[in-house]
Amino acid sequence: MAPSKRLKITDQIRSNRKDRPRQKQDDTYSTDPSTNAEDETLQLSQGDSPVTNQSLHTMLLDLKESLRSDFWQITKEIRRDIQELGGHTSRLESKTEELCSAHNDVVDQLQRLEEEQSALKLKMADMQYRARRNNLRFQ
Repeated sequence: MAPSKRLKITDQIRSNRKDRPRQKQDDTYSTDPSTNAEDETLQLSQGDSPVTNQSLHTMLLDLKESLRSDFWQITKEIRRDIQELGGHTSRLESKTEELCSAHNDVVDQLQRLEEEQSALKLKMADMQYRARRNNLRFQ
């Protein structure tokens, strides 16, 4: 289970405090990073104004709207792609039906030609036998 956003933010603040050099207080260096926790304010990375609940709320709403529009756009593109694939699939199905029909016609014609060939072979053999019988001379 992923930690909540609140924990991530507080962990990030703590790690940022640990990375800072120790502040000199009363001619001694403070070893505890949380001594000035109440006095410090989280600063925006782009400006010098402190982060307030209202500004965080506004940023979150902007982020939410941005994500929503991105997801909407992506969903729209996916739907369009699915519709295009559906069109391609229906065209492929119709081509497949045409090819199956043509294949069945070829198979039927092949069977008919094989039957005709065997009938012609029988007729040819019969004619050859008759010709041989006509060529016989009895003495």
